[in-house]
Amino acid sequence: MSREKYLTLLILTGVCAILVGCGAKEPTGPDPEPFNAAIATYCEEHNYEMKVARFKSLEIEGATAKASAAMREKSGLHSLTITWHFTFELVGERWKVKSVIR
Repeated sequence: MSREKYLTLLILTGVCAILVGCGAKEPTGPDPEPFNAAIATYCEEHNYEMKVARFKSLEIEGATAKASAAMREKSGLHSLTITWHFTFELVGERWKVKSVIR
């Protein structure tokens, strides 16, 4: 292999390694599962046939938290989502929905 081909291959390998390394995801913040469970309980208690599609934001401050969540129909027949804004309070060891703006 000629020196030019070797250097070209070496440079391309380095660039690929950098690009692959840059694609790593960092931790995205607090675990959303306890809040997902609290929202599921809230929806069941109020007979809302909705579920969380994804959290847009989630902030915890002591024993309170705020979240914006894209909500979708529970059956999954429709792909449309609407954003609900939640506030939570920590009751014992569980998060509970305190208020909702739909």
